[in-house]
Amino acid sequence: MCAQLELAEISQDQKWIDMWISEQESENTRLSYRRTINRLLALLNKPLPEITRHDLLMYRVQRTADGLCARSRNQELACVKSLFRYINKADIHQNYLKVDVSSTLKKEHVELKRAFVPDIAQTRGMLDVEMPPLILCAMKVMIYTGCRVSEVGKIGWDDLEVGKTTVSVKIHGKGLKTHVSAIPLSLYRELREQCGESDPLLPFSRDRLYYWVKKIGAASGMENVHPHSLRHACATYLVNADVPAYLVKEHLGHAKLETTLDYCDIKPDGRITDTMETILGGTKCIF
Repeated sequence: MCAQLELAEISQDQKWIDMWISEQESENTRLSYRRTINRLLALLNKPLPEITRHDLLMYRVQRTADGLCARSRNQELACVKSLFRYINKADIHQNYLKVDVSSTLKKEHVELKRAFVPDIAQTRGMLDVEMPPLILCAMKVMIYTGCRVSEVGKIGWDDLEVGKTTVSVKIHGKGLKTHVSAIPLSLYRELREQCGESDPLLPFSRDRLYYWVKKIGAASGMENVHPHSLRHACATYLVNADVPAYLVKEHLGHAKLETTLDYCDIKPDGRITDTMETILGGTKCIF
């Protein structure tokens, strides 16, 4: 009888998990969430209704012992909280989970670690490295648009709209979201010449582009560069060149301005002190 009850609970667990995962827009998110929950249930070896807050704390301790960093542990916690919250919200009679035991768990503090951002000379040096023409095109697209490495291979000719001086590029981002970025006409002509009728233009996998960026970075003397460095570089160059941060935000497809500013390695600028001296110079301080 106990075995039948346990099987029924596990089966019900799976029904809730499947419904919750089906609500996620991104295939990558669905796969990641399922892996996380399967790992949780395998480690705790009990159905969802029997999991306690202490169990979740012990799971976090175990994941720490496994070598998982705090940022990744927070991502796993967010996944677990999402599942429990979904069940509680969908189960209007609250017959399955009596209480959301994850609701009071807090994220761990994570020190912000700024990513490596190549300076302009280093980025130019990367583009001077010998590489296949299509890889060079992909590198330039990432640098100009700041798009993610997983987004490069999704760009099709229908996503490009030619203007007088620039070409608008529709970027297909995470969670089925899109935003509009831009490239210069010179790069558009280069894409036309190198890509021909290929659609998508640059059908490289994420792993393939990651390999090439690391290889090109190493060839130009940078062992710590990776594709996301180019996204950070794009944001940094634009903000330091006085492009308004809200425009950079739209260019990169960020939901929040704070995210854009976190991406930037903003350099101290003498204009700030010059402006303050102009404002305060020759006046009597009244505060």
